Amino acid sequence: MDFFSELLKSKIRSDNFEYHRGCKKINLVNMSFADDLFIMCGAKGKSMQLVKSVLEEFGEYSGFKHNLAKSSCYFAGTRKEVLWVRWINTVRLKGQSFLGIKVRGVDSWVWKKILTLREDLKENVMYMVENRKTVNCLYHIWSSVGVMAEVLSDKDISNLNLRPTDTIVEFMSKLRWPCGRRVTAGVQIYRDSMPIAFTDCADEVEWFVHGKHHTAFVWNQLRSKPSDVWWWKVVWFSDNVPKFSFITWVLFLERLHTKDQLHRWGVIESSTCYFC
Repeated sequence: MDFFSELLKSKIRSDNFEYHRGCKKINLVNMSFADDLFIMCGAKGKSMQLVKSVLEEFGEYSGFKHNLAKSSCYFAGTRKEVLWVRWINTVRLKGQSFLGIKVRGVDSWVWKKILTLREDLKENVMYMVENRKTVNCLYHIWSSVGVMAEVLSDKDISNLNLRPTDTIVEFMSKLRWPCGRRVTAGVQIYRDSMPIAFTDCADEVEWFVHGKHHTAFVWNQLRSKPSDVWWWKVVWFSDNVPKFSFITWVLFLERLHTKDQLHRWGVIESSTCYFC
């Protein structure tokens, strides 16, 4: 795999290659685990074509051909067309707001963990109302007053016959019909805070942290960032060999399954080397 790594890196230097997000600074393109090979690149045709050509060239030199039937391609992103996001919208949310859906006992640990971040997200997300067709009136933060489901009483919500999936368009429609429907002071505040002019553009979601619209600020706000360790430059540097760096990284974390570690964990009875 060392030859393949050098061959891949030589092609990257000479062509317009796009690194996978977060990999350029450490020059990370491929990683090997046992008999598995991971290749990471940007999701652009030229980068993927370059990887394919390197695999074919490596096969000509070594005789090892890549088997497409045993290969998988993964895409990481946040757009709706991404498979994982599409699955979440279809199976988990089912048209409901992410901020309003309830945690169930049968939910997976990962999904429950994601849902626990909602309280932090409420402070950092603002829905920009344009055509009013996708912003959830009850759970999305579209008004400076706050989340409607938390401000209005259950009686107000029931009187307006608001459902968990209702958008601002449906909220406005229910305010107008029937004419005799009573509008309380709380509902009046939301109606008055609604933008007067609307456009035909789609509604948008924006990160809003400390007056700045940037995803990086939200990420730094949510995560718990530990202090830098003294050995990080020993492991991750520009000309590193990925498999060596990975082993060294695991070693520094004291997670390498050496005999003394296995003995300390109680997996084996003796840490003595078999050849000693």
